[in-house]
Amino acid sequence: MKGVPQLGRCVGNWLTAAEGEQLLAGLDRQTLRGKRDAASISLLLGCGLRRSEAVGLKTGDFQRRDGRWAIVDLVGKAGHVRTVPVPGWVKSAVETWTVSVQVAPPLSAYRFNPSCQLSSTVSSRSFCGVSSGVITRNR
Repeated sequence: MKGVPQLGRCVGNWLTAAEGEQLLAGLDRQTLRGKRDAASISLLLGCGLRRSEAVGLKTGDFQRRDGRWAIVDLVGKAGHVRTVPVPGWVKSAVETWTVSVQVAPPLSAYRFNPSCQLSSTVSSRSFCGVSSGVITRNR
């Protein structure tokens, strides 16, 4: 509508759908690093997660609801809790990564561990490095 003030702005560089597909297509899914990158980038693009939200994902966060996969009770920005639908191709990429690293209990709580090493703590910096490194390599 004309004359209506616009609240908020689009900040940053947004990817188009074609750029997102190109980014995912450029990953080498035969290596552990490529599988991890595919899973993390798929979560960011397919579910619209923030990096901090993706880093904190645990195995129990993925649940089947009404025949569909979802990330349940995701605590996001400002402590808001939401449920996020997970497309099948994203779930497949995450499962491929999880099976590849052979995550076993009790260390399986977190989905993404820095440098493919199993540890109970996950740093946001390692995940941020993954996402920015993938984007830089594929440009």
